[in-house]
Amino acid sequence: MKHLIKGSLFLVVVLVVSCSYPDSPRTVAQKFLEAFQKHDFKTASEYGTKETAKMLKQIERIEELDKEKLPLPEGKITIISEEIEGNKAVVFFRQDDGSGEGKEEKLRLVKVGGEGEKLQWKVALTKTDLKMPDPLFGPAIPDSIPVSSF
Repeated sequence: MKHLIKGSLFLVVVLVVSCSYPDSPRTVAQKFLEAFQKHDFKTASEYGTKETAKMLKQIERIEELDKEKLPLPEGKITIISEEIEGNKAVVFFRQDDGSGEGKEEKLRLVKVGGEGEKLQWKVALTKTDLKMPDPLFGPAIPDSIPVSSF
């Protein structure tokens, strides 16, 4: 009987603690990246801003029209660190490219929530962050444009 009471009390404490602390940027980024990697754009959009969800919906439509999946990076995702400044955060991660190493990348997150809602961390993607070719306009926009090109 004592074990049952202790076990029940432990579960209540775990539930209260897990519900009272919102997901950290690190956790949200990990969940987003894992869903994105699996082409599960519906789940990934739950961890993104409205704008991110719109981009993911476009990617999903492209895959449906082409009847094949876009080539997304594969490999184990390792979160390296997170930097939080107010309602903005950057999560640095590495995706194993098969050689045991991968290029360090970053994912931007913002804290969002409507009036009366609890603020939540959401991934804030831009078209440049995706680094994927645009089916209408050609290759992805480079990270930087040389000044001499203006």
